[in-house]
Amino acid sequence: MFDPFIEGVQQYPSGIGHERGYYKIDPESILTSLSNGETKVFAPEIASPDDPIFEKYFSWQQSDYTKVTAALHEFVWGEGLNDWKLYSMYFSTPCHDNLSGFELGEYYYFKTIFYKNGRIGYAGRGFLVTPQYGDVEWGSGPNYPHPLLGWKSVNINKVKITAEEALAVAEQNGGKDARLLVKNECNITAKLLGQSGWRIFIYKYDTGSSIFRIEIDPST
Repeated sequence: MFDPFIEGVQQYPSGIGHERGYYKIDPESILTSLSNGETKVFAPEIASPDDPIFEKYFSWQQSDYTKVTAALHEFVWGEGLNDWKLYSMYFSTPCHDNLSGFELGEYYYFKTIFYKNGRIGYAGRGFLVTPQYGDVEWGSGPNYPHPLLGWKSVNINKVKITAEEALAVAEQNGGKDARLLVKNECNITAKLLGQSGWRIFIYKYDTGSSIFRIEIDPST
């Protein structure tokens, strides 16, 4: 049995999970299908494609990724996310003009588990959605130990600034100048954790180094 309390065990999530599954999606229709109450929108596949399936970018917004993630959780485990807390949201997009969304979304949820010996741990489930690849992934495990102060979840009810709004704030406060300086040869990421606000980074393609960073309060 996995013991989450042995020395050297991983303390925090670094990906969507060890056990994984993959499904095909049609990014051109899935959002409308889910809004219409359809649930048969995921088709099994062995692994994620190595290259994009679609030539165009989709620039989905936070609410789009949240909708697909919730539907995928229901599809895989047959239950909603009511008993799970949001640990993090992560989004990414190549640099380009007229930014309005993201090309990738990753979510991680956790739930408290109680062991027979009285100790407490966390179970985790992660999701990766890549519309341009026509692909979604789910992951679970391993279980994590409970730190002294515990994990802090994202209170989505207090998140007034969405990922795309945070991106717009970054654009207006130096982000646009940074990406134009390298002629859009860069990638933009946005991450929200329970213990911090939005963190927007711009990474230059050829070096992988960060050329811009800003932190944004998700409530204000």
